[in-house]
Amino acid sequence: MPDTDPSTVTVKRALRRLAFSVSAPQSVCRDPAACPDSTQIVTRAVAAIDDIEQAADFLTDVGIDRFEQALIECERAGTTALVQSGREAAAAYRAYRRAANHFRSGRGTPLRRDAK
Repeated sequence: MPDTDPSTVTVKRALRRLAFSVSAPQSVCRDPAACPDSTQIVTRAVAAIDDIEQAADFLTDVGIDRFEQALIECERAGTTALVQSGREAAAAYRAYRRAANHFRSGRGTPLRRDAK
């Protein structure tokens, strides 16, 4: 019998998104003033690590490649404290991905791509 507990379903959904997420496509920003800069991207990544749904949203919206690019840009700009917390966030995203892939690979509760 499938687990229908709302919190379990929410976590599975977020883990599925983390496991199957690919780099977000590079969108063309038509209004540079409205586009997030590197500082905003890293700040959002750091803020999202404590909530698995927000982390999945971040990876879906921004992608790990753009996040890593933003970290490099922040490092070049000399925002040392933000870069340090950004690196810690990157490690957390890698841990989330490993956990999600653990379930994806059949060693635990299966996460099917087509599951709702």
